[in-house]
Amino acid sequence: MPHSWPWQTYIVSCQQDGCMTCGGTLISPYWVLTAGHCVPTGYGAQGYALFGAHKISEKKEHIDSIDIREFVVHPSYERRILKHDIALARLVKPAPMGDLSQVRPICMPDSSICLPEAQESIDKKKLVVCCLKRTGL
Repeated sequence: MPHSWPWQTYIVSCQQDGCMTCGGTLISPYWVLTAGHCVPTGYGAQGYALFGAHKISEKKEHIDSIDIREFVVHPSYERRILKHDIALARLVKPAPMGDLSQVRPICMPDSSICLPEAQESIDKKKLVVCCLKRTGL
């Protein structure tokens, strides 16, 4: 269903040897959660995030593009083995949200809710994963 995951973003990160794309999750107006391996490195590294898309391949869709001011990678991230493979991307301006917007931050539980530790017996049928594919979000 179009726009049923309004917090899903499409991140393009570039460095001297080219660009790559990754998915991300809008967690607040200025911050997107993504994977550490999606962060560009080296001189001239930069990136931007696309918001409001359902299928990137359909150019007629309204998509907002916002440059990324900085990436913040987990301090213990190890690229070689992808340990602590998590990062934040800070946007140069807030994501376009409002009553009529198709962009929203992810729903977070109240801080007073205590979530149980992950267990081997998690019912995998209840888990939903958003993936970024070459054909769209």
